[in-house]
Order: sequence, then C-alpha cells, then structure tokens
Amino acid sequence: MNTRSVLVSFRQAKNAMGLYPQEHPAVVSGVLGTLKALRDTMAESDMTLTLVQGHLYREREPQPHESLEFSDLLAGLRGAGIETVTFTAPVQVNDLRQAIAFSAGLSPDPPEQSVRFNEHPYSPEDLGIADDDSPRVRYAAAMDTLKKAMLSVGHDDRIPMADATVAVERLLEVTVAQPAAALLLATLKSHDGYTFYHSVNVAILSLAMSQNLGMDPEASKTLALGALLHDVGKARVDAKLLNTAGRLGPDEWAEMRRHPQEGATAILASAAPGQEFAAVVAFEHHARYDRTGYPLLGYARRPHPFSRLVTVCDVYDALTTRRSYRRAESPTRALLTLAKGAGTEFDPAMVDLLVSMVGVHPVGAVLELEDQSLVVVTAAPNTERIEALLVQTASGERLTTPEPVIVDEKRVVEQLPADIVDVQPSEFLDLVG
Repeated sequence: MNTRSVLVSFRQAKNAMGLYPQEHPAVVSGVLGTLKALRDTMAESDMTLTLVQGHLYREREPQPHESLEFSDLLAGLRGAGIETVTFTAPVQVNDLRQAIAFSAGLSPDPPEQSVRFNEHPYSPEDLGIADDDSPRVRYAAAMDTLKKAMLSVGHDDRIPMADATVAVERLLEVTVAQPAAALLLATLKSHDGYTFYHSVNVAILSLAMSQNLGMDPEASKTLALGALLHDVGKARVDAKLLNTAGRLGPDEWAEMRRHPQEGATAILASAAPGQEFAAVVAFEHHARYDRTGYPLLGYARRPHPFSRLVTVCDVYDALTTRRSYRRAESPTRALLTLAKGAGTEFDPAMVDLLVSMVGVHPVGAVLELEDQSLVVVTAAPNTERIEALLVQTASGERLTTPEPVIVDEKRVVEQLPADIVDVQPSEFLDLVG
C-alpha cells in the first residue's frame, strides 16, 4: 500500500498543469503516472484519503510521514475545499485529469465518477485524533511558522517572532531528547517548497551543533532562531529567480544578493530585545569566513560565530538536496565540499565540528553494500560497525518493514544520494530509538 507513490505522481501532475497546456507531454505523463500509481496501489479496492487538522489518513490509517513530506500539496487541496478524495477502481483517466485540474484551480467542476471529493468525510473523533507532540508534528509546526513569517515579510508585516521562538524551543527539546531522530528528521527533502524544508533542516542541524559545543539553552535558541529565519528575505525576491535553472544575469544576481539585507531588516523590525542576533545571522550567512561574499561587510572582524555555524549547516543541507539546476550530493561529498572551502568560504572550526558530529556515514545516509543491498544509517558510528536499517535486499526487493542491522564498514561500497535510489530516510523516524 504505497500512498507516497500516489502523492508524488499527483503533485507532479498538478505542478505540470500549472505550467503547461493540458495536451503538453509533461501533463499527459503526470496524469498517466498518477493513474499507474493508483492502480498499482489500489488493486481492485476503493481508496479514500482524508485531510483533517493537518493530518493525512488512508481510510482510518494515519500516514504520518506523508502528512509532513507533502504538507504543501495537502495545504493546496484544503485550500481548494477538498477534505476527502475517494478513488473507485478502476480509476478512469478523464476523471483523474478532471480531479487534478480542479485541485489546481484550473477547472470549476469537480469530478463525479471514479474520483470524487468530500464524499466520505471523517471527523477527528472518527479517526481517533489525539494531541500529538511527536518530532514530526514539531517539524511541521516550525515549517508552518516559517511560512507565516515569509508571508509577513512579503507583505511588509511584522514577523511573528513569538511563534518562531516557540518553534525553535520545541525543536531544541527534540534535539536534546532524541538526537539521532532529530538528525534523521533533518534529512527530509522536498523539491517543492524547498525554502521551508531547507530552513527547518538548517535550524535542526544548528541546534545539534550547539549541543556538541555545549551551548546553554538560551544561546541555542537564539542561534536556532537565526537559522530558522536566515532566508526570510527571499520573500522579497522574484519567485522565478529562486528556481532558475541557468545562470543568473547581472541584474538578476543583484536582486538575489539582496535577500540577506531584506531578511535582516524584516527581523530587526519585528525583534524583541535579545532577538537581534537572528538579524545578524540572516545578514551574514553568505558573507563567507574570509569576508569576500555578500553583502560586503564594512567592518574588520569576521562574521559572527553564529553566522559561521549556520553557514556550514546551510551549505550542507543545500548540497544534499536536489534542485531544479543540479542533482543532490551524498552527505560524504557535501562534507568534502565543505572541507575544501575551510579557511576561505567556511570557518574551519565549524566544518570540523560538523564532520565530527555527523561522522563518515551520517544518520540518514543511504549506503550500498557489497551485495548490492541498501541500508539507511540510524546512528553515528563510533566504531567500524554501523547501526542501520536494511531497506532493500541484495535481490532488489524493497522491504515494507525495514530490518535493523549492524554493518561492518568494510562492506560499504558507496554512499548514495537518497533521491537517486528513491529512499526518504526520514520516513523511518519511528524505527529509531
């Protein structure tokens, strides 16, 4: 029962419809891909997906990881007034096309045959929804807070700093109580809504590094507030520039380089006493250790240590995420890039700290073993033996329930970018102690 494959295909089709005419190959491919995913997933039975209070359910079964990974898609469906989607086998391609078009706001008429909306709504009581304070929920709450912050910046309103402070406090609690789970959660990637996932990941990585440095809680929260909000200035940059596949022209690059100042200005206009360091982080996160980045600093000292720490986390997460203009790198290759830039672009001490914290095979790294099986690392190794989950056997079978294994490092052939092998390491959060 692969709900995720259906959502991946549905999102691709919906995005394609927003860009191209209905007859465009990308739209046709997206619709047919969704149809195949549905038929593979449903077999001969019907399927109802329910969206309630930010949670996704398949029938009455919660889909916790999909609720987080596809939060933008689910928010768009709720915005279109869709609370449930019922698929009746066999799903017909024209009904599915109509459903996707309606959800994208491109058709006023919802489907009525093999795909139907709001036919079988469940209440929170029906689904047994209780208060949930899990790491996933805290991550989602931080992302929602960031969305509100960027919306505020885009409209020249004040950032809800109190909400952002609560969000980082709750992430700090997870990082202290469940450090491996926090690092695994920080591997969550999404090509859609990149800025939101990226900024929350940078906040988690920054908090983890603060714990390794022995920072007191107040300093950690101040650091994480800057990490969470470091890119809010992008809300004042033309959205088309953020995902441009080719090189930016001089005028476009000049606009892109404005986002640190814009972010710092917005934070200062909203900050309470003691929160000013968040603006410093936003202002300096592209300044480079040698002060040759942007904006050019008009003072003799190097960027603030908080800014140097966040810069390392920012680049590490960016490199390990697929973008429209480049592939994702494996964690090891990302660490090598940071090491090459130590002393110029990056603070060598911060690079060393990150490398020592995540290890050669970081939590969430996907490893190919000598028998061609795949495992996901679940704990930073202290010896040559690696704690992991077996997710794919030597014969190529994907396991519905991954199996805990201890791997001898000598068996590791290669570390692979997760998206290349279609593995989402954060999906296994519940299996990490």
